[in-house]
Amino acid sequence: MAEILGKMKKHHAEKFIITELRHHLTRMLQIAEHLNDRMLEIVAKHVAIPSGEKLPASPYTSLFRRIQDF
Repeated sequence: MAEILGKMKKHHAEKFIITELRHHLTRMLQIAEHLNDRMLEIVAKHVAIPSGEKLPASPYTSLFRRIQDF
């Protein structure tokens, strides 16, 4: 799915990402682990992660660190 999103036009991919974040957050986070930086930036715009704070232990900790960089 991450490869497909990477090939989509930004506008269409963003609509999909927003919908998935709202309705299927866990699934979108699983996909986001494999996204390229261009698509991960879209996810980062719509996910609030405080910068500079220690992240709690989670299966998505490395993803959250990548998102904080945006």
